[in-house]
Amino acid sequence: MARIYKLDIKNFRGIKKFSHTFDKSNLVCLVGRGDSGKSTILSAISYALYPNWNPTFSDADFYNCDTNNPMEIEVTLVDVPDELLKEDKYGLYIRGIDKETKEIKDEFEYNYDYEKALTIKLEIKKDLESKWYVINNRQNPPVQISHYDRAKLNVFMVSDYLDTLFYWRKGSPLYALLKQKENLDDFEKDKILTDAIREVKDKIDNSQFEQFKEVIDTLKLKIEELGVKIPGVSTSIDFKDISIKEGKL
Repeated sequence: MARIYKLDIKNFRGIKKFSHTFDKSNLVCLVGRGDSGKSTILSAISYALYPNWNPTFSDADFYNCDTNNPMEIEVTLVDVPDELLKEDKYGLYIRGIDKETKEIKDEFEYNYDYEKALTIKLEIKKDLESKWYVINNRQNPPVQISHYDRAKLNVFMVSDYLDTLFYWRKGSPLYALLKQKENLDDFEKDKILTDAIREVKDKIDNSQFEQFKEVIDTLKLKIEELGVKIPGVSTSIDFKDISIKEGKL
């Protein structure tokens, strides 16, 4: 699982400038009084590694509401999934961390004791359009990173009020755990959700809806009095008007 080595924040909400190297700590605690910026730091991390397409920002998210200075959040990661380090992905943008000096080097030297790292940068300018890049000062320009690849980092903002964390949908912690099943490929993992939704539909179709049985029986009797038999009539749900998607599980 990827870990944050270094975090840089500029002009985001109540933070004009923040920079901290976490090194390779397994546990990090943010301690401070209320309104000191703890939640802002966590939100910055969440947005920089956001697994979905496009979060919503407003002028109020800029430091002092000054949209002339762009918001910039940079997260340097270690232990990045190997598939993101391939040359046809972001392998050309790998940076090195000197294990002795703890410095981040743009040139990765295999003959030195360097650790592989990727730096992801989120930039939001006055137009409020979010753009994510993998950056390395030796490579110009930077390369954009898709939400699909960011989702492979499995980063989530967890709190006591985010009930959406318990939905079985792409980008949720539950789905991330599902993806870790090594004996399944991506197609089979997606198929699990699809099959679960179909199972829900089948169960509804086969439900007797006993609450309406008396009404249905009366209807059948009245119609039979007119000489029409309607065997097998039942109450069901019209799925044309109901959206059952993976995010509803």
